Amino acid sequence: MSVGWKRTYTDEHIKTFVSMWHNGHSASEIAKALNKSVNSIHQFASRHREQYDLEKRKAGRRYVPPDSFDKLWHGVIPLGHWSITKPWGKKCVVKPVTNS
Repeated sequence: MSVGWKRTYTDEHIKTFVSMWHNGHSASEIAKALNKSVNSIHQFASRHREQYDLEKRKAGRRYVPPDSFDKLWHGVIPLGHWSITKPWGKKCVVKPVTNS
């Protein structure tokens, strides 16, 4: 049994956790199944990665595999590109394109 920040993981929890992790379930899905917080799931995975052979996952708001349709469609434009197109505090001097 593993003990975390006032939360315990029984052998059954660990078995379910490892099984779901290897099957590709998200941390929020695992947390819901085990009735734990997502942060608790992240901490457990981080602390027991080698012991249970838990592969490290990509971090970020949304991981897009490089061969997915979204990545192929958008090309090299990064996720959230709208936030880096104009410095904050500057007025936009570009006129909108219209047909008139």
